Parts: sequence; structure tokens; C-alpha cells
Amino acid sequence: MVPYFGLVHPLLEQIHWAPLRRSTPLAHGMFSGYHLLVLYTLLPINWLLAAFIVLVLASIFWKRIAAHQNGLAIPYCSHALADLGIVGTACLLVHV
Repeated sequence: MVPYFGLVHPLLEQIHWAPLRRSTPLAHGMFSGYHLLVLYTLLPINWLLAAFIVLVLASIFWKRIAAHQNGLAIPYCSHALADLGIVGTACLLVHV
């Protein structure tokens, strides 16, 4: 599961969301809201709000850097690092 969620899933998400980000600014909120569907079972409301804001900002950053670099390498790498960090933290918490 770790290779999928840490490496494959971020690539699939970047490929899916990149054209949407280019076509409408609403995609940032949709990207964030999509992730909140999973997070709402794990976090209290104040952390959900914080996560929503962080994810919107990440989406805006990824759109800008993809346009500047003319590709998804940096958005993918930063997304993969974030997801690997989340998976790693979850693994540590389960084994503590």
C-alpha cells in the first residue's frame, strides 16, 4: 500500500487535477474538498478548516509551478513527499 499511496496515487492525482486547475479556479476548492471527504472521519472541524486552506494553497502552488516549469515533475514530487509523510506518520502511529 505504501508504494501506491506514496508514489502512484500522487501521479494519478496530478494527471487528473492539472487540466482542471488550468480550466477553472474552482478546481482548487474541489481538489481540497475531495480530500476532506477522507479527512472528515479523522479530524475535528478546526483541523478540517486548516486542511482545506492548506490544500487549496497547495493546489494553487502546483498550478503555478506546473505552468512555470511546463510540466508536473515538481508538483508530483512534492505531492509524493507529502503523501509519503502522511503514510509514514500513520504507520508510526499504528505501531506506537
